[in-house]
Amino acid sequence: MNVTNQKSIVRISTLLLCLCMLLSSCKTTSLPDTSSASDQKSQSELFTVYMDKAFIDIVTDDTISLHMTLKNPENLGITDYEVTLGDNYKYPSADELEKDKKDIEEFKAFDRAQLTPEQQITYDIFAEAVARYDDGLKFFYYSEPLSSDLGCHAEFPILFEEYKFDRENDIENYVTLCNDLGRYFDEIIGFEKEKVNKNLFMSDSNLESVISQCEEFISKKDNNMLITSFDKKIDAFDGLSPDKKAEYKTKNKEAFNGTVVPAYQKVITELKVLKGKGSNQKGLSGLENGKEYCAYLLRGMGISKAPGELISDCDRLFKEYTEQYQKIIAENQDLFKTAAVLAPELSAGETVNYLRDKALADFPVLPDNIVFKLNEIDSSVSGASRPAYYIRPQIDNYTESSIYYNADYYKTDKNKRFFTLAHEGYPGHLLQTITSFGSNISNFRKVASSGAYSEGWGIYTELYAYKYANGDDKVKEVYRLASIVDYLSALRMQLGIHYEGNTLKQFTDYVNSLIPEGAEKRSEKDLEGVYIKYINDRLSYAPYVAGYIEVSEIKEEYKKTQGGSYTDLKFHEDFLALGAAPFSVVRKQLNKK
Repeated sequence: MNVTNQKSIVRISTLLLCLCMLLSSCKTTSLPDTSSASDQKSQSELFTVYMDKAFIDIVTDDTISLHMTLKNPENLGITDYEVTLGDNYKYPSADELEKDKKDIEEFKAFDRAQLTPEQQITYDIFAEAVARYDDGLKFFYYSEPLSSDLGCHAEFPILFEEYKFDRENDIENYVTLCNDLGRYFDEIIGFEKEKVNKNLFMSDSNLESVISQCEEFISKKDNNMLITSFDKKIDAFDGLSPDKKAEYKTKNKEAFNGTVVPAYQKVITELKVLKGKGSNQKGLSGLENGKEYCAYLLRGMGISKAPGELISDCDRLFKEYTEQYQKIIAENQDLFKTAAVLAPELSAGETVNYLRDKALADFPVLPDNIVFKLNEIDSSVSGASRPAYYIRPQIDNYTESSIYYNADYYKTDKNKRFFTLAHEGYPGHLLQTITSFGSNISNFRKVASSGAYSEGWGIYTELYAYKYANGDDKVKEVYRLASIVDYLSALRMQLGIHYEGNTLKQFTDYVNSLIPEGAEKRSEKDLEGVYIKYINDRLSYAPYVAGYIEVSEIKEEYKKTQGGSYTDLKFHEDFLALGAAPFSVVRKQLNKK
């Protein structure tokens, strides 16, 4: 299994949420002078105002974020906003930096002890972001919007396809956003040129992959997904005359051919000019302060462990789980003479419903009014896409969700689809998101995404779902342990490259150390492609695997606090009730219980 191909899209803005949040939040909030005594009510109310303003600033940063977060923004007073893809790749001006400084000082003026328990959790989440602010500025140009691992060039078609038409104004905004793509990509090209000047530009292999992905997307012009999906949504939209529908279809085709295609063509042209400008071909470890940046990325994902700790965890757990499944195989050899078929013979939709029924005793119930759409990933972006992903709903219209999957990926192994749908659907991201959005936590908490919390839960539920698969329990346990081992080795290899600076030879030596005695070893030539992919994917496995490690550890700690009253269902309820948060916050909250 390749966990880099199972990420759910939970985009709130194109920058890391924490940095974006602090670069734009709370420009007009006035806070009290906390040097004098103030009662709990005033502090609590003012904190609510502060965080509501932060939420609004986050979701209005760009119109896709706003539309994918709120169906009815006017209910929160959001009526006057620019229709734009945002300006996420411009370093903040001196005036913006000064405002950020004041906002942070205002936040720090709150007395945490005078806030409600729920607000204290919000405070802790926001404080984690504040603590990373300076490093966010320091590493501003280290991010890679044009990653071969689902960069924005591959993400935009998916987001545009999923853009809902609830009212006619949504259609008009959609066309405006398509026409803004040229400007947005120009901004990214400028950002990439700045990266060249700072010796931070991408490797040639990443560049070539991005070019190929862009070429594949615009190769289908007449029946491109952005035309066919738009036409379907227009046909299904009530209240428009046939002439008006035809007019909108024409406008969309004009935007696609006149702006979207040229924007992608310009990215291709500019990248070809920049080929060879990336001086670093060794991953993050080859960058100045690369190790520090690795640690920063992990913190931004919500991971509480340092890179060195994760390396030790991966090595220890790999050995432990390998010994466990080897022991089971040695003692039950007759069970493993043929490959096991663990997945029931079900369609994708039937699989999610099957899991929904089977897991009821172990996980919170999904409300009856929750519906989800299962969609196959369009062939024009399947090469740059992942086998499956979940798109979370609007927080004020959370009964409708979407899961996308690449049908071709599962043709040779239906087992993969079963466990992937557990990850993306129930009891994975679908349940996690619905639980959060249906709760009384603040809107800020609902959008304050923590990658490791979400993807750690996804991997945890994917592995838990072996309990609901077909087959002998010992066989299922071996497959489950082998899957964990695969994930652990993948993260270990990425940390080896990006934190320890492993060369292709060292990478090959590590892979061969995992191959059983007597089996054929791999050469550097055999593994060069994998090595390059892991360089370009950066620490893509970290939120999944490190997240899973942390969820598993927190579960064991929780068991100790609960004693004889512990059940998996209670842990799952309490974990999900908290909502997405950095694991430092999750540990503190769940260990109280």
